[in-house]
Amino acid sequence: MFLAVYGDDALRVREFSEDLLEKFYTKYDPSRLNGEVLDFSACTKESIVGALCATPFLAEKRFILLKNVADVLKKSDAEFWFHIFDSLHDQTVVCFVDVCEISSWKKSVFGSTLSQREEMQVKHYALAPFTKIELFQWIQLRAAKYSSRFSDGALTLLCARVGNSCDELAHEIHKVALYASRETISEDMVARLVPMRTSSDFFGFLDAVSVQSPQNILRVLSREMDSGTDAFALFGGLLRQLRVFVSVSHLVRSGVTDQKAIAEILAIHPFVAQKALSSLRSFSHDSLCSLLSQAHAWDRQTKQGFSAQVLVERLLEGLLFARVSRLP
Repeated sequence: MFLAVYGDDALRVREFSEDLLEKFYTKYDPSRLNGEVLDFSACTKESIVGALCATPFLAEKRFILLKNVADVLKKSDAEFWFHIFDSLHDQTVVCFVDVCEISSWKKSVFGSTLSQREEMQVKHYALAPFTKIELFQWIQLRAAKYSSRFSDGALTLLCARVGNSCDELAHEIHKVALYASRETISEDMVARLVPMRTSSDFFGFLDAVSVQSPQNILRVLSREMDSGTDAFALFGGLLRQLRVFVSVSHLVRSGVTDQKAIAEILAIHPFVAQKALSSLRSFSHDSLCSLLSQAHAWDRQTKQGFSAQVLVERLLEGLLFARVSRLP
C-alpha cells in the first residue's frame, strides 16, 4: 500500500507524516522496530531497495517513510523505481513525503505516474493551504497544547504579522503562550512579542492610505500583493490601523492630545501614536467609527471563508471615503 503526503507547508507535511508513522506503531508495531525514515535524495539506491524489500520483524507490517521522491526522481529512473514499488508485498506500507506545491507534485514524473494508480493502491493526502477559519482553528489547537488560547483580536493580529506559514506561526505561538502562562493571549501580547514578517513596505502602504491619491494607493496595493504579502495580513493590518485611528480620535475629542499620554493609555508605541495623530487630520471621526463597525462585520466574514482580497478593497474604499480632504 502507498500513501502520498504532499503540500508546500513544511511543518504540516512533516507533522502529518510523523503522525501517520506514530499511528502505525500504535496499531501494528508497539516495539517500534519496523518503521524507517529515508531521504530519497541522500540515501543510496541499495540502502533504499534493501529497506523496502526487508520483511517485518515480530510484527505484521513494515512502514517506510520515503522523503523527497517527487523532487529527485528523473524520468530515466522512473521505470526502475516503479518496478521496485509495484513488486512490494502488502506487508510493506510506503509513505511518500514531499514538500512542494500540490500542482508541482502532480506535474512531476513521480506524481503524475503515481496518480495513475488505482485508488485502492494509493491514498493521497494533499495538504492544501488553510482557509482563514482553518488557520484560526489550527492556531487555537496549537495554543491549547500549552494550555492557552488566543482572543479574536490576537488571532487576527498574529496572522497579520506572521502570515500563514505554519512553521513560523508555531514558533510564535510557543513563545507567546509561554509568556501568557495559561492566560488568554491578548492582542497586546502579540503586539509586544511578535515582530512583523514581510519584505515589502507594509507600513508604508498603511501610511499611504491617509495621504496618497486613490491611484497611488492602488499601485501600492498591487505592489504589496506582488511582493507576497498575504491578503489576510493586509486586512488585519488595515483593521488594526483603523482601530488605532478610532481610539486616538476618541481620546483627542475628550481632550487628550499629548503623544506620550495617548501611547501610555492605549499601550502603543509613541511613534504609532504620533503617526495616528498626524493622519487623523485627514479623516472624519464619525466616518471612522461607522467604518470600524462595518470592518468588524467583514472580519467575521473572513472567518467564514469570504475572500480577504475583496474585503481589503472594501476597507480601503471605506478609508478613502472617510477622508475629509478632497480626493486628488
